[in-house]
Amino acid sequence: MIKNENSDKEAKALAQHLTCMSVLKARRVIDQICGRS
Repeated sequence: MIKNENSDKEAKALAQHLTCMSVLKARRVIDQICGRS
């Protein structure tokens, strides 16, 4: 496999973005549960 620095940076950025989105979704769910109860 040929390793490309540019694609590697994009992969890391995408991983960070997905992690951030999942954290935001988790916070929303927790807020909804706390608000209902």
